[in-house]
Order: sequence, then C-alpha cells, then structure tokens
Amino acid sequence: MKIFTAKFLGVVAIIIFSFFFFFGRTFADDTLILLKNIFVSQDYPGSNDYVSLCTKMTPLGNNLFFHGFNLTNGTELWKTDGTSNGTVMVKDINATGSADPEFLISFNGNVYFQATEAAYGNELWKTDGTDAGTVLVKDINPTGDSTPTGLTASVSALFFSADDGVNGRELWKTDGTDAGTVMVKDINPTGDSNPSELTVFGNELYFKANDGVNGIELWKTDGTDAGTVMVKDINVSGSSNPTGLTVFNDNLYFKATDGINGAQLWRSDGTDLGTVMFKQINPFGGSNPVHFASFSGALYFGANGSTDSGELWKTDGTDAGTVMVKIINSTGNLPSSFTQVNGTLFFDGDDGVNGIELWKTDGTDAGTVMVKDINKNPYDPLSPQTGSSLPYCLVNFNNELYFTAYTNIGDTELWKSDGTDAGTVIADDINPGGSGSLPSHETVFNNDLYFTAFDGTNDNLYQIKSPTPTPTPTPEMSCFDQVRLGLWHGEFFCGWSPIPWIQSLFAPSCKDQKPSYTPDLFQINTSRSYAKLFFTPVSDATDYYISYGYKEGDERFGVSFPYKSTGVIDYTINSLNPNTNYSFRIRAGNGCATGDWSTWLSAKSNGRIYYKYTSGKK
Repeated sequence: MKIFTAKFLGVVAIIIFSFFFFFGRTFADDTLILLKNIFVSQDYPGSNDYVSLCTKMTPLGNNLFFHGFNLTNGTELWKTDGTSNGTVMVKDINATGSADPEFLISFNGNVYFQATEAAYGNELWKTDGTDAGTVLVKDINPTGDSTPTGLTASVSALFFSADDGVNGRELWKTDGTDAGTVMVKDINPTGDSNPSELTVFGNELYFKANDGVNGIELWKTDGTDAGTVMVKDINVSGSSNPTGLTVFNDNLYFKATDGINGAQLWRSDGTDLGTVMFKQINPFGGSNPVHFASFSGALYFGANGSTDSGELWKTDGTDAGTVMVKIINSTGNLPSSFTQVNGTLFFDGDDGVNGIELWKTDGTDAGTVMVKDINKNPYDPLSPQTGSSLPYCLVNFNNELYFTAYTNIGDTELWKSDGTDAGTVIADDINPGGSGSLPSHETVFNNDLYFTAFDGTNDNLYQIKSPTPTPTPTPEMSCFDQVRLGLWHGEFFCGWSPIPWIQSLFAPSCKDQKPSYTPDLFQINTSRSYAKLFFTPVSDATDYYISYGYKEGDERFGVSFPYKSTGVIDYTINSLNPNTNYSFRIRAGNGCATGDWSTWLSAKSNGRIYYKYTSGKK
C-alpha cells in the first residue's frame, strides 16, 4: 500500500508539473530599468509642443536611435541596444557645440537625419550606427543651412524639403549618395514652394506645395521633374491648404477648403476628377476634420458639426457610412491622439465638464465613454491643466495603453490602462512628491518600452521590459484556444503532451477534419500604419490564422478570426510601425484542426501594394 501511494503521488506530481508548465502562462509586473543618465529631450509640456514630446525614437537593426544631451557634448546622436553599456553616443558631430539631430528616419540600412556641423551648417546626414559610418550626405546649401525637414521614405528614395540657397525651399530626394541627392523640381520658380505633409500613397509621394500661382494645393511626384504635378486646383480663388493627408481604403483623405464650403473632408484617388469633397459635414461652415486614424475598417476623426463642435466621426469610404459616432462636447476640443489597443480605440476627449481626459470607443455612441477622470480638479477651459489630465504620447505596449498624464496634485507621470476605470493607474511614479517625471518619447522596440523621464535629480532614459512568463495553473483549454492564444508554434497537434499517457487524462481529442487545402496569400496593400491582406478562401474552413513578424520565420505576432466565405477574403492588421518591413503567412482552420501554412509574403508599411511572385517563389 505504501509503495502504491508513493507511485501514485509521483504520478500526480508529474501531471501537475506538466499541466502548470505546458498549459499556463501569466506575466509578472512591469520591470522598470534606468538605462542611462541622459537628457533625451529639452521640450516640456509647458511649450505645448506635444508633437515634439511624442516623437518616437528610430529603430535600425538591433538599436534604437535618438538625440541625447549631456554637458560635455551637447545634443548629439545616440543609440541604445537595450542595455546600459549599449546606450552610447554614436558620434560627436559638432565638436564646438550641439548637432541637434532631428527628423530621424530609417531608410535602406541607415538612419537619416538633419544635423548641424560647424563647417557645413544644418544639412542632411546619415548613420549606420558607427562613428565612421556617420557622415554628411550632401552639403545642399554651401552658403548656409539647407535645413532638411519632412524626411519621408518611399521604396525608391528618401524625400524631403530643403533650401539650396538658390531655388528656395523645394522638394528634394536622395538615394544616400552625394550625386543622388538632387532637387526633384523647382515648383515655385519665384520663391519657396514649401512642400510639406509628405505622404506615400501607392507608387507616388503626395504633398502640399505653393507654385506661386495657384496657392497651396495638393501635389504628387513619381520622383521626376516631369512627374511632379499639381493633382487639382481645389481652391481656384486662393489656397485649399490640404492638411492631414491619410491613406485609407485606396484613397487619400484630408482636410481642404474650396473657397466656398469652408474646411471639409476631401479625398483623392490621385486624379483631378477623382479629387472631390467627400462629405460636407457642416453645410453652414467648415467642419474642420482633423486627427485621422484607421480603426476596425473605418477612418476616425474629429469634426465640427452643424450644431456641435466636439464630435467624433468615422467613415467606411461611403457617403452613407460617414457618420457621427458621438457628440462629446458641443463647444469643446476635438478628439485627438487616437491609439488602438486590443480592439479598442483610445483618444483624448473633452466633454466640457471633466476637462481633457482619456476616452475610448468601439465605434458606437454607447461604447464611446470616458475611461477615467484622472485629474479631478475643477475644470477651467481658460486653464486646461487645472482640471485636465491632458493624456499624450499614447502607445500600445504589452496589450495595454501607456501614456503620460497630469494627476490632480500636479504630477505628470507614466500611466497605463486596460480600458477600465479601476485598471487605469500610474505605471511608475518615477518622481514622487514633485512636479512629476514628465515622461516623453514613449517608443516600443523589440517588445520593450523606452521613454525619457526626470527622477527629481537627473533626466534619464528608461526601459520597461516585457513581462517574463512564469508558470501558473490555468483551466484546461481546447485545441482551438491553444492555437488562438499563440501557445503553440510550428505545426499544431491537438491534445499534444510530452508524456503520452498524460494526454489520455486531460487532453481533448480532435475529431475535426483538417482543411483540404491552403489559402493563397497573393496581395498586401499597405499604409504607414496598417497592412490589408488578400487571400483565397478555403471551402471547408471555419477559421483563419495569420502569423507575422519583421522577417520570414519571425512569428512574434499573430491573430485568428472566424470567417466563412466563397469569395476573396481581405483582413486588415493595424498598429504597424511606419516604413517597416514585415512578413506574413496564413493558414486555415476547421474547429480544432488546422491546415498547412501558406508561403511567406513580405511587405513594407509605406503605402505601396505588394504582390506574390507569379513564378511561385516565396
């Protein structure tokens, strides 16, 4: 009897260990790491420069690049690999002062940026991450500063605005060489065309510019002088000033005024005839649509209606599908800072009572609500900080929303939210009891969160590591749930267990039939923030699984969804990093049985369309 009991307890121990280890994972709390005492930004919320504060650091390979300040070198180019020793200055570009590197962007294996050097002034630079590989691309303005801005990467070139000292501020491009850094076109022969709002759409670059004759209008270029043309003279009596250029559903959406209807929602397919006022939201004046964001098959934005000025709107690309989601405030600020997390769209909203606070929406009036009144002081519209948390730098990290906000005692700290009032809390009180740590530049890189903050004494670069999985018991899951939750990699075997006889005790058997063939992933349409995948359906499939990462074989992300169709299926994956390479593959499922993976199809989030090779290669 004693022998039997000992054996029985041993078997139970093995079963419990196997169950804990193989079937359950929970996550530890945030781990905050101080990487380096370095001043990453000299901008504060008091300057109202939230765009600068929330500019993300720039990834290249296994490093994150940013501009950092110390008393010895001034503001120079820095990088981090996620370790303290690996957080270093790349190069002291301006030995007599600060280089002030700005507008960092990755392109063709280098990071390009604007920087100041004593001999050349403010010009275009690039780096491969080494001192020797950090070099001037071209002295565009030999007699002064060219001050390149608006750096935007396409497949073939890096476009930007610059002043060569002769032609004024015009559109330029570079392939990374001195000879390949050229002015695309002298759009305004009598002055500056001031190209801005540079946006990749299809195979071309769209922007607004002033040719000195038609005012500020919508332009496009294929990178050649002849192919740089005005799309449409929207306001024949002045400037239409197109703003907020955003790619959605194979069209370019933006705000513009035609001189008659005020600032309204417009869209363009790239042609004169296809550039039209899409919706006159406010027939009695300008609706001023702003802050466009794609979410769940629709484009969301803030706008002023005919009777209310603080409205949340959305469009699916049709007139009937362009509707108001909710009146948030009849006289207040428009919604902004849209950020998607786990099927919820977060934003900052002002209801006129609680001030500017964190809100969320599922696309319905009832589902559009304030998440939490973080700053409970009485709201004064003339002094918003007295009663507003002013959430900014919203970012999706570890399936939660992280952001910077003011509390009711004046502190500005890093917060996080799961979408509930109770789950909206300070993530880390880095400077307790003071005026706050003023977190900024929140950037997710290699699954970790990086940001800069003040601890009361020093300005520092911080990192929050992704939670480390620790084994805990969880209820038994079906084969489908195991796949859906991403607990299995490679080919899936229903009810798999490392010890065959344990399988018979608690693993369900799968009696569903494996799908008869593999879906064909043949096309990917991209913008700077999403990828729309097109693939053929499988007749006996009930579900589909998409795996993707930064290269073939990298399966760090995944999604599953039920779908039954006889026609071509499209599925949109949102919240991608701009101008980043991704690889995708897909397979079908039937109940708990899954089919074979398709071949990989790679795409870059840059507004282009990618097709599967007709030769059948991956």
